[in-house]
Amino acid sequence: RNRRRRPGAGAVLRGASLHGAVAGHVSPHQVGVGDLLAAARLAGTLPDQVALIAIQPEAIEIGLDPTPVVAAAIPEAVAAVEREVLAMAAARAALTSVPGA
Repeated sequence: RNRRRRPGAGAVLRGASLHGAVAGHVSPHQVGVGDLLAAARLAGTLPDQVALIAIQPEAIEIGLDPTPVVAAAIPEAVAAVEREVLAMAAARAALTSVPGA
């Protein structure tokens, strides 16, 4: 947990900030986002643009439901995903509309 961010705070991670944030593990048995990105890179399937939408947890414990603070942040996280997808699609369309690209 990043104690500098308040629980429920959202973040969009890209590039170096994404790779730095997903580098660690809670457990040596955990397969995390960093492992998935590394596997995609090795397989040659990692997209040029990758973004991770994050919500700062209030607590990390075993359970199925988010805490109320995190649940309240989910609609904004969904909106952030929508904005990222639209921005990536626009960037891709701009690249493909350039002659010779």
